[in-house]
Amino acid sequence: MNRYDTYGLILQIFIIFITVFIFCSTAYAPFFEKYKKEITNEELSHTGLKKIQFFSKIILIFTTENEVKIGLNKKKLNEFLKLRYKNNFSNFPYKQLNENEFSNFALSEGENEIREFLGVIIVKIFTVGSDYPIAYHINLSAGNLSQTLFEAEYLGIDSADTIEKAIKNSIRQLVESLANDFFKARSKR
Repeated sequence: MNRYDTYGLILQIFIIFITVFIFCSTAYAPFFEKYKKEITNEELSHTGLKKIQFFSKIILIFTTENEVKIGLNKKKLNEFLKLRYKNNFSNFPYKQLNENEFSNFALSEGENEIREFLGVIIVKIFTVGSDYPIAYHINLSAGNLSQTLFEAEYLGIDSADTIEKAIKNSIRQLVESLANDFFKARSKR
């Protein structure tokens, strides 16, 4: 299999991925619109965001092994994510809990009030391809230990040479969007 066959195969996979995504988005739009309205009810999520007293976990997850193969460094991207948090949430506390403390809060069912005070930010990165095109999908979800209160996604395509910069830019935009919604919710009475 030569180089052009590989590029063609990657492009076909990407086109199939996009086609399936568009088909599912349009075919089930009425169902998801109803579901979306129930879940993203602004008042409900704003009430939940107001209850968060500090963020206890900021996590970056690679969803496949491809991210490492194309040269992305999970540790550096995780540090970048935490730096973006510090820049956008400069006056809001972050207290990293150790695994035992976090597990105790996460597993405590009778203490919903405590679970609603602890904030969590999770960024998932998914990539397809090894050179060009590399398709990437980044999902940022934030909330407390009981529910997701904010979710935003970014879908893009880039080359292996500039993929890390593109992913950092996407993370920056997603964290800024979270910070805007978070502080807007907290400013409302």
